[in-house]
Amino acid sequence: MMGLVWNCRGLNNTLSPTIPKLRALIGSKCFDFMFLIETKRNASSIFPMFRSYGFMKHFGVDAVGASGGLWVGWKREARMSLVMACKNFIILLVEKYNGLLWYLVLFYGAPCSHLRTPVLLELEKWMDNCKHPFLIVEDFNQVDMECDKVSKSQGPIRGASFFNMWKIRNELIDIPFKGPRFTWCNNRKGDERVYERIDKALGSRDWLSFFPDSGIKHYPIQISDHAPIEVNLQLVKNDGKRPYKLDAWTLDNEECLERVRSAWGQRDVGSPSFQVARKLTRVRSTVKKWAIDKRDEWMGKWDDFDKRLEEGMNKAIAGEGDEMYTRVNDEVKDFAKAVSIFWRQRAKVKWMVD
Repeated sequence: MMGLVWNCRGLNNTLSPTIPKLRALIGSKCFDFMFLIETKRNASSIFPMFRSYGFMKHFGVDAVGASGGLWVGWKREARMSLVMACKNFIILLVEKYNGLLWYLVLFYGAPCSHLRTPVLLELEKWMDNCKHPFLIVEDFNQVDMECDKVSKSQGPIRGASFFNMWKIRNELIDIPFKGPRFTWCNNRKGDERVYERIDKALGSRDWLSFFPDSGIKHYPIQISDHAPIEVNLQLVKNDGKRPYKLDAWTLDNEECLERVRSAWGQRDVGSPSFQVARKLTRVRSTVKKWAIDKRDEWMGKWDDFDKRLEEGMNKAIAGEGDEMYTRVNDEVKDFAKAVSIFWRQRAKVKWMVD
């Protein structure tokens, strides 16, 4: 099972660069669920954006004005069901094919330290009565170790003592990560820039015994002030070849449709049924090649941005200046806006609700 979680800081703008980046991430992996924080819009309006990617089950907490908002979407085969929700977390019950039941807690910690404590205590009450293993994922808004923060200011980390005692008291274990260390940046320049690791995953001891190879991947911080996070459980490794699935967006692309017409229009010799079979085979291979080439064209640019962003972050953290990171992050936003405009102009069916 794989999931994508991101404090995206807003889906309320039709030309937001966040949306093309999300669609690129979803298109690159076969995610079973996606959790978005600070959507800044009504939950019901988010589903149409990602329906074509298979997230047919969904739940959300509406934003209040232009702040807050949570949304989670999952595929039917993920076998998830809603247990409870509030403005700070959503809890899903997950049923695996082998009969294992466990909880996925999608968490959003209060930005202010004095408001985080009541939320953590509320979650602790639930954990005390929890009968199954559980995993808590995403934005805790809390640094718990000095090595997880880079800032010119020195001194004790506010809230760290309580947060660490809360983890110990509830026997929570940090899930290992790979990728850039830091998941949040205040996006200021020079000595005012701050990096922190506040997006993470914590598992109960019994959950780790079922998912010993689980891990999370930090993408570089971009567009939002948070990094997208990939959650990978890796319960069972499947080396079998998975059938290729055509994304819905290809069917709205005139270039793809023209390839289909051309492939179908070629002359074949034989019985009617044989001719139809040959045409279907040719169309399938033509569309598959076109879709893969097109995806590689778009994804290649996103991958290049990620590599350069990570390089820029490392230079900034090492004190070599933040010019590269700032420049590449601006390029990402410009490219994402161009992608957004492209699809709005080319798509026959509008894929976003204004």
